[in-house]
Amino acid sequence: MSSIGAVQLLNVQSRPQLVSLSTKQGTQCNSTLSDVTWTMQDKIEVPGVNFTAVASLYSMIFYNTFANITTANCTLKLLSTYTVNGVATTDVIPAQISPGHYDISSFLAALNTEGLCNKFTGGYYYGLGNISGTSGGLPIGAVLPFGVSTSDPTKISFNLPSGGTSTTAAPALGTYNTAHVYTGFYMIVDADTIPLMDTMGLLAYNQSKVITNTRDVAGYKVIGFEVYTGGSGTQYTFTSPWATPTTILIKTGTGVNSMDLGGPTALTVSWESMNTNTRLSSEGLSMGDCVAVIPVTGAYGYKVVYQPTIPFKCVLPNFNINSFQLKIKNAGTGDFVDFQNTPWIVTFNIEFYEVENNNMSESAAAGIGQTVMPTLHGVLRDHTLPFSGTSGYRESAKRHRIHPDAEYQYPRHHERTISRSSH
Repeated sequence: MSSIGAVQLLNVQSRPQLVSLSTKQGTQCNSTLSDVTWTMQDKIEVPGVNFTAVASLYSMIFYNTFANITTANCTLKLLSTYTVNGVATTDVIPAQISPGHYDISSFLAALNTEGLCNKFTGGYYYGLGNISGTSGGLPIGAVLPFGVSTSDPTKISFNLPSGGTSTTAAPALGTYNTAHVYTGFYMIVDADTIPLMDTMGLLAYNQSKVITNTRDVAGYKVIGFEVYTGGSGTQYTFTSPWATPTTILIKTGTGVNSMDLGGPTALTVSWESMNTNTRLSSEGLSMGDCVAVIPVTGAYGYKVVYQPTIPFKCVLPNFNINSFQLKIKNAGTGDFVDFQNTPWIVTFNIEFYEVENNNMSESAAAGIGQTVMPTLHGVLRDHTLPFSGTSGYRESAKRHRIHPDAEYQYPRHHERTISRSSH
């Protein structure tokens, strides 16, 4: 583009294109709408070998329909340890909540569903909390497995079955029985449970992303607490050394971090088979095909309208396509998101520019800093020539201020070699 006076001149042979893609017309997609393909009636391509396409995301309109509890972070495992006639025994309760979008109240209600994270079998308790209204008088009044911390409302707390003693309510753990002696109640930390425990803020990490608040119990990595008794006929407590309790005791643990029920904070839009020169931490910072990272600014169920003020421009040489395939993922985890069959629209701006790859400086034209391999792969590089990619020539060029149009001058030691060989 140039100008004459106040009138701008435009080259209209390679006009930009605006491409609007709605999932309602996607030719290949499922109900999650996170991997969608559109086929085209005619192709889009650069007008010639001396042109490149420059594509950028112009806008995206979608609804926040993203669950904060998915199949990837919906599992807990509750471990109870005890002895049966002196033999160490364990019981593991797998617990899963249904995927969906939860606020704190509905999330706790799901976790505290009776029988999900605990059970009452053979007169004994397993898991966390108490079950309300069980037969046999154990217990009167429920102790919920999970709640909100009283000291910090952003953190979740968990409760062991009640111990101690009372004249009005029987504690869940009862009294010491040689045939069944409780020793501890925990949550197992493994590959299945870490995602949900992270959401709940229960795990602490060091700078190397190693979990620091677990310990080994019965062959598992766990968080939780032991229980103690003073021998036959005594009640359970949660402190050592044991002392006779005079009331109902409840042991509570609190998460080390805040709960994270916000769902995805940003989305990545990837254009399949396009090398866009972008790097995402969710993909190990390898070169990828992401064209934009879109913040999710609307609350769950609300519309998000995103139009970047400074869009990232993807330079795409040899651009030639007859279909679009876009993949939408959670920018934090790299997992596909679920639009729950709610349509969305994305718009791309595609421009074409003439390519200019000439060296723009004397040093670049002289080969300083460039690595050029020999024509024959078995030939060693000549480290005294331009374009060798070695520091020796770069330093020499700097000292002598070599002009790109200047003929190459052999080094003096090379001249001496020639003169000796001629004799």
